[in-house]
Amino acid sequence: MNIATCGPIPKADKYAWPGAYPIMYLMNDGELLCADCVNDPSNPVHFGGDNDGWRIESVYVHYEGGPEFCAHCGDTTESAYGRLEDES
Repeated sequence: MNIATCGPIPKADKYAWPGAYPIMYLMNDGELLCADCVNDPSNPVHFGGDNDGWRIESVYVHYEGGPEFCAHCGDTTESAYGRLEDES
C-alpha cells in the first residue's frame, strides 16, 4: 500500500500506548512537530506528496534525553525517562 493514498491523516497522538511515552513527529525537513501542531487544521501536514517541510516522515517516541522542541509552536516535550547520565 502506498502511504500517499491512505486518505486523511488520523488524529495524531501525544503519547504512545502502553506506557504513555511522549511522541513527536519528524517532518521531511528534519524538524520535529508536536501532536497539537500536527492536528491543527491550519497546518498543511500530510503523508507522501510534496517535499515541502510539512510531510510526516516518521513518528518519534522520546524515551530519554533532553527536552525536544516543536519547530512550529516552540512547546517543550520532556522525555519519558529524563536526561542520560552523560548529558550535562
